[in-house]
Amino acid sequence: MTEPKQYKEIYRQTPNYNKDREITPTAVVLHHTSGSYAGSVDWCLRKESQVSYHCIVKRDGERTILASDNQRTWHAGKSFWRGKHDLNSWALGLAFEGDSYMEPLSLDMINSAIEYLVPRMKKLSITITDITDHRTVSPNRKNDLNPTEYNRVIEALKNHA
Repeated sequence: MTEPKQYKEIYRQTPNYNKDREITPTAVVLHHTSGSYAGSVDWCLRKESQVSYHCIVKRDGERTILASDNQRTWHAGKSFWRGKHDLNSWALGLAFEGDSYMEPLSLDMINSAIEYLVPRMKKLSITITDITDHRTVSPNRKNDLNPTEYNRVIEALKNHA
């Protein structure tokens, strides 16, 4: 029997993924949206945005799943990590509402991310060391997450993964 979800989870399929190309994620890239939850979800549902994540987490912990784990979403753009380019092709993208430099992540955001990530980490054999953020994979181009907030997520995950 699976445990009930603590946080509300909504499924809304983004059109912004490669329909002819499946991925097997081996990493996770953490992001912040810089905008509101509703606005960010809406933006990812618009084909013209050409942006998407697998999941966006709201301040109260509610989250929207925008793509299945094996869909190649468009979250990392030009990226490089661990000797490999194109993290969209091998990483899940999880975004937190807002700007992590302007406002720290809420405890609900972190706990919701854990609730979303831990089962996927187990299923896909992703470890804590396989989780990075956008500023690391796209240096000089992106600044998310705030390093302090990234470390908070990683430390919280260590207690659950």
